[in-house]
Amino acid sequence: MNNKRALAALLIILLVALYLGCLVLAGVNNRYQTNPDGVAYIRLGSYWASWRTDLMVSGCWGPLLSWIIAPLVKYVSNPFYAGRIAVGVSAILYSYAGYRVMRQSLTGFYPVLLGTSLVAAATVGWSVTQTTPDLLLSGLLSLGFTCLLTPAWVESPARQAAAGGLFGAAYLAKGVAFPTFWTVIAIVAVSTIWRAPANRRRMLLALLPTIGAFLIVAMPWLLVLSFKYGRPVVSTSAPIVHAVMRTKKLEYSHPWVQQFAMPDEGRVTQWEEPSKMPYQYWSPFSSAANLRFQLLRIAKNVARFTVTMSSFDFFHVGMLLLVAALLWHKSLDPLNDPYARAACAIAAMVAPYLPLYADETRYFYCTFPFLLAANVGWATELWRNSGRARRTNKVVAALVVLSFALVSAPAVYVECILKRDPAAPSWVALAQKVETHGLHGPIAANTKAALYMATLTNQPVLGCVPNATVQDFETSGASLVVVQRNSPVAAALSNRGGFENGDAVMFASDAEAGRFPLQLFRKR
Repeated sequence: MNNKRALAALLIILLVALYLGCLVLAGVNNRYQTNPDGVAYIRLGSYWASWRTDLMVSGCWGPLLSWIIAPLVKYVSNPFYAGRIAVGVSAILYSYAGYRVMRQSLTGFYPVLLGTSLVAAATVGWSVTQTTPDLLLSGLLSLGFTCLLTPAWVESPARQAAAGGLFGAAYLAKGVAFPTFWTVIAIVAVSTIWRAPANRRRMLLALLPTIGAFLIVAMPWLLVLSFKYGRPVVSTSAPIVHAVMRTKKLEYSHPWVQQFAMPDEGRVTQWEEPSKMPYQYWSPFSSAANLRFQLLRIAKNVARFTVTMSSFDFFHVGMLLLVAALLWHKSLDPLNDPYARAACAIAAMVAPYLPLYADETRYFYCTFPFLLAANVGWATELWRNSGRARRTNKVVAALVVLSFALVSAPAVYVECILKRDPAAPSWVALAQKVETHGLHGPIAANTKAALYMATLTNQPVLGCVPNATVQDFETSGASLVVVQRNSPVAAALSNRGGFENGDAVMFASDAEAGRFPLQLFRKR
């Protein structure tokens, strides 16, 4: 027995070391992989680090990831490194949360180890895809669910407070956690009272500390946002996402990729505080056409989200098997049944996105540990079945696990061996040339690479408008223009007397300049 425990401990230590090594290697290989949201979080982190109270609060971006970034920007040479480290820390939290989900839902050392390993492998790829708080949010939500969706929650004040506190912390990571919390509270209360009306009083007594702890953690930020905007505000991100949904009548997107505008003094981009941008907000109740569009969007999202979550496994059977397990076990008790628990958590995390536009896999990272736990649990039941079809059951169980492994495991190789963003050196090199030659001033661009370059050089970006014309650049108020080389607008700018081609300043020869994918112009 002692030898088995020692071997198990050694195996866990080796796997943890391997995971951390892969996470670091993937982060190094993809250190510049980012996105516009990442720029916003990084910039807000720098404002928190220098205590710029006029700039550090935004209703669109939760503060927690920026709080992690804030101390890092003081000690790393490049702000994008700080963002990558913060997301790496989020991945470790997410992996630990995955372990807690497996411990709660599965029995036996090897099923738990297998499930945790698949979660950890997936985070290696997800941690370097973008710089967003989605892994951080998902880890905190998963931990909150493990405290809430268990019989011990009803009896343990410590678990009740922990559940509420974790959901409150998740709200600080991303505003969507606010409706997620109230959704799961409603599901647990209704399902418990419906199944056992006699437990109504115990349920209400358990809810009070959970809700209280949630409000204690979330309320300070709610008050800060409400004070900033002069009205009660939970988050401004949902109205913004709702505004950019397109219908035949509503043809618009984020203003910073539609038109040029000077950001507030001290900011790099107006995207740091989207709430001030001129969005065209709309209501589904303002007309029958809008209501019809909204209902159709919800119906389409149900199908789209199901497809997205099905992509977590290679054969796309995970969601189907979860539904089959629910029907087979005939249990709707999220506190005791692992399949009902998984369904409850997934429903609570997906529901807030239904009226909105959520087209990226990262919005559903939080569902993965529960979907995986349900499928590994189902596979374990089959594996241990000693009936006549034992061999068939084992083959099916192995295929279920293989289906998830074929998606999670290859990401480790891809992210550790291959670099995801070969274009990153172009804007990094451009930033170095701009700094070397003292080319400073507001920037207008038709590519988001200029936004990342400006983050390194600390220069304001008026916008990244893909369809911008020479006239748009002339009237933008920019001193510098960055465009994709060999694009029609680059040729037009070269022939325009009001712009000076920066190639002669930054490159030793025309041949060297021609190999560079970006082109900079300086306004005369």
